[in-house]
Amino acid sequence: MAGYTDRLGSEKYNLDLSQRRANMVKSRLVQQGVIVQINAVGYGKASQVKACDGESGQALRDCLRPNRRVEISANGGVLKQNEGGNVAGPNGPTPLYQTPQYNSNK
Repeated sequence: MAGYTDRLGSEKYNLDLSQRRANMVKSRLVQQGVIVQINAVGYGKASQVKACDGESGQALRDCLRPNRRVEISANGGVLKQNEGGNVAGPNGPTPLYQTPQYNSNK
């Protein structure tokens, strides 16, 4: 899970804000019952999706809104449960999901 900010504000402020954003989304997912390991990282103003050159004031803040975001990515595979000879129930194998890990190569 990666938190981002727009380009306005200091580097320190944006790093802190992006981390708080990522932590808030992580907290909400846990409250909703997500039980996998979640890594939340703030990247500040890195990786802007919209530049908004030529804008100012409220128009600039509105234009930069897409940069204020949290991106969620997941990876892992599906495993088949095989314990004590109980290979499959009436609906087939029970899927077990590997713990997703954040890909820091983005």
